Amino acid sequence: EDRTINDRRVATAHIRIASQIKGRGRLRIRQELAARGVERRLADELIAELPPEDEAAAIAKFLGRKRYPATPTAQERQKIYQQLLRKGFTGDAISKALSRR
Repeated sequence: EDRTINDRRVATAHIRIASQIKGRGRLRIRQELAARGVERRLADELIAELPPEDEAAAIAKFLGRKRYPATPTAQERQKIYQQLLRKGFTGDAISKALSRR
């Protein structure tokens, strides 16, 4: 039980830092937690608590930093899409964010 409490504490701290400070998406965070040895069930439970608005805000912040053009070319759009996928965001969340711009 002590390990579960420590895993929960470590996972919660990692999720907070990865999502709010480093701007990573749910998929990448889940992968990082698995690499740290956190049980998948616990990781899924804690990641589910992340509000969807956090992910949308992280994508918007990323797009702002990258100076995403108002009318991107197909190549620019694909490049940004791939960068966001590598950061762990879902294709659906990325598509919604890019369509709003």
